[in-house]
Amino acid sequence: DPSALLKLFAYWNLPSLRQVVLSGQIALSAAGAFFIAHGAKIRTLEFDYAGEAVPPGGIEAPVEIQAPAQASAPVLAEDGVPLHGPAMLFARCPNLDELVLHIHWVASQATAGHPRVSRIGIRGLVLLAARVPAARVPQRGVVQHLGAAFRTLLHEGHFPNLKVVRLLDFDQRFFRSLAWRTSSV
Repeated sequence: DPSALLKLFAYWNLPSLRQVVLSGQIALSAAGAFFIAHGAKIRTLEFDYAGEAVPPGGIEAPVEIQAPAQASAPVLAEDGVPLHGPAMLFARCPNLDELVLHIHWVASQATAGHPRVSRIGIRGLVLLAARVPAARVPQRGVVQHLGAAFRTLLHEGHFPNLKVVRLLDFDQRFFRSLAWRTSSV
């Protein structure tokens, strides 16, 4: 588990640390010490899935939208901050300005919100369009995922300082090749 390596980094002096990228983190309890030690320095955080447990179907990018699960009461640290998941990341990174999320997990991973985040990047659109079975309409899946993402991101109170949402791997050449018909979406 890479979060054990982050626990080791908690004891390092990292004065220039400003950006952290996590990929495929299942549980972050071992990484808590890292975020306690260095979270205030982090301005940019990128993660695809930062959950408490493996979601149904694994952490591979799903084709279907992953709705927020009915969460049980989070396990809290002594200071009242959740021990796991995005809520822990957001609470331990109080100066976060930029957040990068994967399109498949935005609806379930961004619900904790953050008061300072002003820019959000969304990755995974090209992968999503490529993975939708040919019998289905690829653009419908992309639009549905974007709709779920924006409902979460623009939900009142989640990201009150949000100014920009960027689609980071949006390849216009690929999307121009699809027969987009908004009336069917």
